[in-house]
This record gives sequence, C-alpha cells and structure tokens, in this order.
Amino acid sequence: MDVILVIFLVVLAIFAYFLPFVIALVRGHRYKSVIFVLNLIGGWSGLGWVAAFIWAVWPSGGTVTDVVTHDPTGLSSRNLGTAAGEFRNEYDRTRVSTPRPHAHGAPAVSQAPRAVPCLAFDVATKAGARRFMSESLPCVIGSGVDADVRIRHPSVAGQHVVVRSMEGGVVVTAISESSPLSVGGGPVRRCNVPFGGSFKIGEVTLQVRMVDPDEIELA
Repeated sequence: MDVILVIFLVVLAIFAYFLPFVIALVRGHRYKSVIFVLNLIGGWSGLGWVAAFIWAVWPSGGTVTDVVTHDPTGLSSRNLGTAAGEFRNEYDRTRVSTPRPHAHGAPAVSQAPRAVPCLAFDVATKAGARRFMSESLPCVIGSGVDADVRIRHPSVAGQHVVVRSMEGGVVVTAISESSPLSVGGGPVRRCNVPFGGSFKIGEVTLQVRMVDPDEIELA
C-alpha cells in the first residue's frame, strides 16, 4: 500500500512540475517547445516555473475573430512590441492634429483624423462573406487559439500559414508540410499575393485586400 502511495505522489509531483508545459501543449501554444525547456531547466527554482506558467497561460494572439462564423473570441497581444504598434496605430487613426492658423489671418483649420489602412481577409461562406481586418503583420492564420486570424474549419491546421508584408501585397508561407496552401489551384509552400488576389488554405479561400479601417461592409 505504501508503494502505491509513493508512486502516486511521485506521478502527482511530476505532473505539478510540468504543469506549465502541459497547459502550453493543450493550448497548442506556438512556443510550447521553449516553454518546455524553461519548465525543465528552470522549474526547480520556482521563479522559472512561475515564468513558464505565466507564458503558457498568457494570451498570445491579436484580435482573434473567427472569420467564418464572425465570432470574436478575445483580445490580446503577442508581445509588447505588437501592443505598442497597435496602440500607435489606434492613436494615429483617431487623433486630430493641432489647429493651424490659415493664411492671411483666417480662422484656424483642423485636419481630419488620418485613417491607417488595414489588411483585410475576405472569406466567402454559404451564409455570405466574412471579413477580418488586421493592422499588424506578420500574422498567423489557423484554427488554433494562438492564431492571429482564427478560422475554425476541419481543413485548417492550428497554425496554418504566416502572412508577411511586401510591396503591393503579402507573402504567404505554409508553416508545415502538412498545411496545404494553394494559389490558382496549384499547391505551393510560399506565394506572393497582390492586393485583390486570393489564396487557399485547406478548403478555405481568402481574398487579400487593403481597406479603410472604418470600412465595415464588404465592397
């Protein structure tokens, strides 16, 4: 009986020690391997365990919205750099510049708020088109909780593709060989998609557009 109790306590202790990694694994965290190393090497100190635990449970996506069902699932920031960039974009979009005196003593004129263009992914569904607008790149598209653009579809991997900016469009790269990406019906690992063009992940086709951030309805 004592042996069984000892085994149980040992298993419980191991589970408690690796709890941060277990959480990261269940969440499909994009940095789960790093969290595992931190948990394994630094967990004994207590401080390393706490750091790994916080990293495992901390939200890591952008504004996460299911573009198929149009269901917002939360707001978070991947890191301080992303948060600062999003704050700066929000400030630039809503600010009004200081009124400037007009020539010849005319009343001061205020400039209109400057709009920051947003990247939009349009998805056609049976219920109609859905749109997700993003102000920051790179971003990850997938079905997992860590995806910046979350598309919950059986054919879409947890982290399917990463989208980066380029002149006049975006560069789309498949994250793994098991993540099908295609353009014009042909499978590719990486492709350049101009604004107005489209690409397909799994069975979902996304059209890339640059739009005004205040634009809600599809054009």
